Amino acid sequence: MPGRLDPVQFAQWSYQIAVVSAGILVFTFLVGLIPVEAVKPLGHIIWLVIPSGAIGAFLGYAAGVDFKKHTGLPESVKQAQWGFRLNAAMFSLGVLLALFLFVLNLIAGN
Repeated sequence: MPGRLDPVQFAQWSYQIAVVSAGILVFTFLVGLIPVEAVKPLGHIIWLVIPSGAIGAFLGYAAGVDFKKHTGLPESVKQAQWGFRLNAAMFSLGVLLALFLFVLNLIAGN
């Protein structure tokens, strides 16, 4: 199909987004360890994990489905698998954190 996007490109994007999502998580953790109030607002960058994880998981899933129909390079298949898994984990972690904070705020009455 001439207008169809390349699953190899989807796999690469998914893998790159997974690395960025993991980097955001590590960065936020490190910012949380710094005892300076001026850098605490940088911790809110963690919420970018939810949309980036969802987009990356979709790209990895779409590439994986295409690779099941038409075989691809082993490296691209591996990138799609890792991208999907890591992005799905980052997305799930972000959603669980949001739910936890929501319940905590309900209990605290804020």
